[in-house]
Amino acid sequence: MTLDSRLLADEVGIHTAGAARWARWLRLMKTRLTVLLGKLLMRLGIHTQETDWSRYKATLVGNSDVRKFADVYRQILAGNPEQRLALDAWLQEQFRRGRLLYGLHVTDRAHMTCLVFDYAGRHLHFIDGADGGLFLAAKAFKARATQYINRSGAQAPEQQMNYRDTV
Repeated sequence: MTLDSRLLADEVGIHTAGAARWARWLRLMKTRLTVLLGKLLMRLGIHTQETDWSRYKATLVGNSDVRKFADVYRQILAGNPEQRLALDAWLQEQFRRGRLLYGLHVTDRAHMTCLVFDYAGRHLHFIDGADGGLFLAAKAFKARATQYINRSGAQAPEQQMNYRDTV
């Protein structure tokens, strides 16, 4: 919900790939108008045929991906520096005690990719930390897992498995 052309560049670029400069500018103006209209609809709590705009933000939050995939819990959190330091200290203590492995990536902003079928509720929002987000957290997780293996003498899962030749 911004009017900053730099922050709208990805959205505009998706819709105007390969288009002339004036078409990109026109799409930027249309996107800005859509943002302004959305802000107005939400602020005034307008009900349209498409949706109840007073509930749109709550629906967006409810439809955001906060799930456990592949037996790994992944979470994007927002907080202040003190909260982050407290969380990091707790995670480090749990790691030190051998209770969990974790990866952490800290950034000052997030990125949201949306799949919208309709505004009344059938929309899904994928949220990730900017500048690498979950990818860099996974990289930190792998480094910490290697540290755990080296410290504990445990074998990596692929070293523990006995594969037999099959015909």
